[in-house]
Formats: sequence, structure tokens, C-alpha cells
Amino acid sequence: ASSPFTFAASEWPDVIEALIAPETVKPGQGTDRNIAIWGALEARLQNVDMLVIGGLNEGVWPRKPDSDRFMSRLMKTGIDLEPPERRIGLAAHDFQMAMGAAEVLLTRSARSGDAPAVPSRWLQRILTFISKE
Repeated sequence: ASSPFTFAASEWPDVIEALIAPETVKPGQGTDRNIAIWGALEARLQNVDMLVIGGLNEGVWPRKPDSDRFMSRLMKTGIDLEPPERRIGLAAHDFQMAMGAAEVLLTRSARSGDAPAVPSRWLQRILTFISKE
């Protein structure tokens, strides 16, 4: 395939650096500074009046562990790499800490593509606990 952009091999490092260079993005006018969107890592360090937890579908939160075709679980254990359950444990900790906000809104999508989405195991446990009362 031809491209209108051609570079010599010696220019590629500069091209790549220019493409991935950090950019400062300033909030646009009219942006509400009282609303922030964070990932789980950023949210750990925040204290807010109301927290919206999104993505409470199984495979999203907690995230489905990646299958590794390169190294088996036994090989990872042999070189002291963390097991996939550790990430699920960290996600559970983040979820528990987020539930400590003054007001929490739990959300999830009802569909994933053309199929119904499965609620997160944590959301299912909360709903089961609430329905018993």
C-alpha cells in the first residue's frame, strides 16, 4: 500500500517520538470542573461527595485475567511473578474503598454488543444482600 507520508529509516525515531509526545489538553470552556472521570488507580487517592462506579459487568470490573500463551502459571510462580488473582484482589479493594464514599451510584451496561451483559459478581452479591433485607 502506498502512502503520501514517506520517511527514511533514519527519520523513524523522530516520527515516533513526535507521535507519542505528551500533549497538554486544557479543559474546554463550559466544562464542569466539579465532575472528573478517573480510573481505579486515580480514584483510590480521591475523596468526593458522590462517586459513580461504572462498568460493573463481569469481565470489566473485575477485569478478566489475560491468558498468557508465553508463560504458564507454574512458570510465572517459579520466577516470582504475581498471579492473576492478585489483580482481582486489588480491584476488589478498590471497589470496597469506593463504596465508602458519602454517596455511591453503581452502573453497568445491560448489553455487550448484541448479547445481554452479565452483571459483575460484586454487583450480584450486593443485590443479593439487599434483597434479603
